[in-house]
Amino acid sequence: MTRRRTTVTARMGDVRAHAVPATERGQGGRRMPDSSHINDPAHWHRRAEEMRKLADLASDEVSKQMMLAIAKDYDRLAERAQQRQSGLR
Repeated sequence: MTRRRTTVTARMGDVRAHAVPATERGQGGRRMPDSSHINDPAHWHRRAEEMRKLADLASDEVSKQMMLAIAKDYDRLAERAQQRQSGLR
């Protein structure tokens, strides 16, 4: 019998629970990223935009700035993914 762990993910106000099999969890029990997303610049740009939308909703200035910093990090990941697609390092 495979033991499943229930995790909760939040996305723009939508809270969903789902089971993550042990084979799909990485270190610390977190879900391993889908490798197709790692090299997809559009994925990281979408994540950055989602984070900016969340930052716009934040009433706490510290939280807002942290979310905007995360959005910049996602933009950098998009840039790196584009470089990998282009064969640059």
